[in-house]
Amino acid sequence: MKFKKHLYIFFFFLIGLLIFLPIILTGKFFTGGDVINFASFAYEFQKNHFQEHNTFALWNPWINSGTPIFANVIAAPNYLYNIFSIIFNIPFQYWSMFSYMLHFILAGIFTYLFSRKIKLKKFPSFVSAIIFMFSHAFLSRFQGDSIAPISYLPALFFFMEKFLQEKNKLSAIYLSIFTALSFLSGHTQYFFYSAVVLVFYFLYRIFSDKEILKKDNLKKTIKLSILSVIIFLGLISIQFLPTLEYSKYSWRVGYTYGEASKGSLPIIQLITAVIPNLFGSRLFNTYWGSPSSELAIYLGILPLILALFTIFYSKNKLKKFFIFLALFGILIALGKNFPLFYLFYKLVPGFSIFNSPARMLIPYSFAMSILSAIGIETIFNKKDKKTKKQLRLFSIFPFLLSLLILLNFTLMIFFKENILNLGNKILESLYYGKYSHTPRVMQTDISELAPLVLTVFNQISYGILIAGILILLSSIVFY
Repeated sequence: MKFKKHLYIFFFFLIGLLIFLPIILTGKFFTGGDVINFASFAYEFQKNHFQEHNTFALWNPWINSGTPIFANVIAAPNYLYNIFSIIFNIPFQYWSMFSYMLHFILAGIFTYLFSRKIKLKKFPSFVSAIIFMFSHAFLSRFQGDSIAPISYLPALFFFMEKFLQEKNKLSAIYLSIFTALSFLSGHTQYFFYSAVVLVFYFLYRIFSDKEILKKDNLKKTIKLSILSVIIFLGLISIQFLPTLEYSKYSWRVGYTYGEASKGSLPIIQLITAVIPNLFGSRLFNTYWGSPSSELAIYLGILPLILALFTIFYSKNKLKKFFIFLALFGILIALGKNFPLFYLFYKLVPGFSIFNSPARMLIPYSFAMSILSAIGIETIFNKKDKKTKKQLRLFSIFPFLLSLLILLNFTLMIFFKENILNLGNKILESLYYGKYSHTPRVMQTDISELAPLVLTVFNQISYGILIAGILILLSSIVFY
């Protein structure tokens, strides 16, 4: 019975193992990006120092005239996983490989546990975890950043909900520990965004729950919250205090608005929520959109439709918060393309020391995964005539949308030559203009790039066709 109870959690380990098995067998794991490049150097330096002196280094003499190792949070020197890996002399490729696998699995487990904690059934909870684990925003971070701080977002929501339901010291301690792990795991910006949305969730739950608002319960919740914050600050002090002192020498403190809004999500990129390869594919070297790998917004077609169904028909009390979180995530991700982002930059501490606001797509993806699960729960819970009527009425929307997309595909095929001519003109304008100074253009003749216009056209038309078919199938399922 116990195995059956935890069967879904077992699946997350199985999924992670199956995905990483080829990498484990070959021992070859390739990733990159500034964060990983710096972390790999710091890890190898600390590992070699520990093997030679049986103690951790406090000073790195190889950067400038020397820098304090424990002050740089990006390298996550105080993260437990990194400490154990250094002690046991694990080679960097295995350290990074198992880190990605472990945190990939943890993201799924805690998304599932949070969904169960808010009283969703097992299957919808499992689906929510799969949606978040395989969201484009989450998987795209395998290329550049450590996914550790991202994977803790569902865990923070789970332990916050556990704390608010149980209101005891043990749950407050758990919340403190996992919040501290999120901070210590590196990449402070992801932790900052997680902390912001977690505070929103805390406030929403308090003011929307009549039981918590009762005098005794509210008093107890506030006391335990203060205790949790104190424990959290104590746990991160080994990292936070050196980092705070070190930040005086960082050029990031005092970003201009232009610098802080660099890496904003272009409005036109929102279309890739439905057609992910509209701007080509990085995998096939045909990408021609905005030059950033952090604009990943795709979740799949069915999750979008399920989330929309939740918005219109679900009576779940928490849906309002996750609708807010999804919208907040998108709007902040838009950065300079969202007029009110300037107010956050000026008035909210933290927003002026980070760039790439598109990283808020992680909370958006998590919110959408929960909304999708609530949608499945709503459908499975109600089998009366009213619900069937709602489902059939709702199915009209994706049906009409699919017809519109498929019509667009037909027009693309009909006007193929005209579109290819336009594509060649765009290539020429970019080659001789906007990207003329880039290494790719300076090292590649335009005649070598010209065939990619047809490749991009095929990818776009194929993506539009697939999106139309998937939306059509979804409308049939709903009907």
